[in-house]
Amino acid sequence: MTEAAVNDGVLQRAAIDRYRERFLVWAVTDEPVPIDDVLRVLEHDGYLEPWGEGEYRFVSGLLEDWWLARHGRHFVPVARRGTPQGA
Repeated sequence: MTEAAVNDGVLQRAAIDRYRERFLVWAVTDEPVPIDDVLRVLEHDGYLEPWGEGEYRFVSGLLEDWWLARHGRHFVPVARRGTPQGA
């Protein structure tokens, strides 16, 4: 959600794809929860909604502002991170 908050409230398709790759590396089990399942839960719970071509955005501008203020200060977007360990 912080990824969306630092990008004007939109979780871009490219970032979702990068997280999908990283989740496989970070997984501590042989069967990690697919990122699409995580996105569906965030959508169901009213945090994010589908937006554009495979992207998501915050449903609430108030939540977006709060999330950015609370979590955005030291966050590094996935596009600016190095390659994940083991990849």
